Formats: sequence, structure tokens, C-alpha cells
Amino acid sequence: MEGRTPRAARIILFYRNELRQILQAELAKAGRPMSTRELTLVICQADGRNPQDRRLLADVTKRASKALREMRRLGIVESVQDRGRNFVWTARKWRRQNRHGKFRRWEGWFYCLA
Repeated sequence: MEGRTPRAARIILFYRNELRQILQAELAKAGRPMSTRELTLVICQADGRNPQDRRLLADVTKRASKALREMRRLGIVESVQDRGRNFVWTARKWRRQNRHGKFRRWEGWFYCLA
């Protein structure tokens, strides 16, 4: 291990797809466009984490941004850029059909772009 700096253990904040489900539920519950920072604060408060912890807030914001971008690519959420580089996110009512005209199921929801 000479010449190498030891890496810190990975901190698991969310399980697989847990963050995506939380974001989708919060956007649907809000009924209005929300910024990534607002969503992060809501998530931290709901999980009982300290929203004053800047490192935690930055890490959750980074992970939420990545999850929201992936959800936008899949058509689950929509985004609008406001001032500068900031995005506001809204839930999208959606269902998707496969090539055979059948509805596909995704995480317990039927979907087809309407």
C-alpha cells in the first residue's frame, strides 16, 4: 500500500431504487415544481437526518440530481431550467406501451405516455 492513500468506506444512504421512489412520491405529493435542493431538504427531514450537515446535504443533492436526470431520461419526471443552471422538477403522469401495444409494468405502476 505504499504510495496509495486509503479510501474511505462507501456510505450507503439509500438502498436500490429507494431514492427514486422517494423522489417520485415527493414530487407527486407536492403538486408543484420543486428544485433539487428543496427535494433534498424534504428527504433529509423525512429520514430524520440533520439538514444542517453540509456534507450530507451535498452528497444527497448529488445523488438526487443523478437520479432525477435518469428519471427524466426515462420519462418519469420533467424538468425546466430556471435561472442559471438550476432545474425545477415535476412529476409526469405517464404510462408506456411496448411495441406490441401491451402496457408494461414498472415498479408497480402501469404506464403509457399520455
